Amino acid sequence: MEMTKEDSEKIVSQLQQAHRISVAFYHRILPTLDNFAEQLGCRFWTWEPMYTNRPGRSSSQPSKAWAWDFVPLFASTFTYYRTSGEKRTGPEEIAVQFELLIDDSFIPENRKLKGEPSAVEMPFGKAILKAYMYRPKAAFDSSFEDLWDEDGEREVVFGVWTDVSEHWECKAIELALSEVIQDSKSTARYLQEQSLS
Repeated sequence: MEMTKEDSEKIVSQLQQAHRISVAFYHRILPTLDNFAEQLGCRFWTWEPMYTNRPGRSSSQPSKAWAWDFVPLFASTFTYYRTSGEKRTGPEEIAVQFELLIDDSFIPENRKLKGEPSAVEMPFGKAILKAYMYRPKAAFDSSFEDLWDEDGEREVVFGVWTDVSEHWECKAIELALSEVIQDSKSTARYLQEQSLS
């Protein structure tokens, strides 16, 4: 079936709206994550897409990459930390890692097929924000960054402080993204309470 002029104009209009909504959302969520971190006394450290690559260099051909690479915040992680900056790390220091998942159907273990998921055929999942709070289990004679790099992948349990490695314990929290953007002040208070309990 061929596309009519009316159909193509409707698609272009939807595309314009989708991009504007995305930008408006990022304009809201990124400062919100910064604020959550600031409430915990943390500063920005790093961010990255979770399951895709960053958009390529100017010399890389976009059509050879996943289309998902061009929406790097769709599933992304943001890490903030509070550290003295000394060569010694203590239990008062903390890292908080936010995982922004616009649609958890995109998580590799939730996908039915290998390779790049179809934006049209992939079922809709939940929009969530996960917060992982990490703190050293004791005082160590290594910098925060060195301890962080040493431990690699960490297994976590949601809702309780859990030993996840030789040096770290973690508490993980999952929040509905709609609740986070509806009432970020309550979310900030909740995260602060959870970091102390």
